[in-house]
Amino acid sequence: ARAHGLTRRVCVRASERATMADGARLAELSQQLNACMARFKSREDHVSRDENGRERGRVKFFDLRGVSEDKFSAKEREGIAEAMQVLKERKQKGQALPRIVKLTPQNMERFLEAGRRKYTVIENMPTATLKSGEAMPLIGLGTWKSKAGQIKDATLHALRAGYRHIDCAEYYANEHEIGQALQIVFAEGVVKREDVFLTSKL
Repeated sequence: ARAHGLTRRVCVRASERATMADGARLAELSQQLNACMARFKSREDHVSRDENGRERGRVKFFDLRGVSEDKFSAKEREGIAEAMQVLKERKQKGQALPRIVKLTPQNMERFLEAGRRKYTVIENMPTATLKSGEAMPLIGLGTWKSKAGQIKDATLHALRAGYRHIDCAEYYANEHEIGQALQIVFAEGVVKREDVFLTSKL
């Protein structure tokens, strides 16, 4: 029984080492492929995040029009072939695989439109013109005395509803939550940093 238990533990450890080695090789392949494909990148990644700001998914855009096999070095072709073999094995095991979607100008616009539908534009928002010439919205989201854990969602909903002015202060002790909401909104690609006014206190 002892010998059987020892054999089993050795087998499990060997399996764990094999899994770790596979994971390390997959990470290495991923790094190599990212470097290989970087020169074909056509625009910034579209990143979706959960309510805690953690990355949930990422869409990468590449323009491969006119790209033939001779555009890749022998080492790159070898890495691509190995990566395809790894993906094939993962598919056979029923594991999740990255999706590859062919985007055309027509369906890319639909893809971007799906993200834009979350957002509202407020027409005729009253503004004040700053010395810089920027028009700052006079209506903003106040964050004073907000309960911990709530201001992030409030900021997220406000920005999607058309607010572009957030009033905050270090003393409020919730700027980290506002930052998490901004990170999500900016990653969705509709609202840019230069669109948002953040006011604080001296």
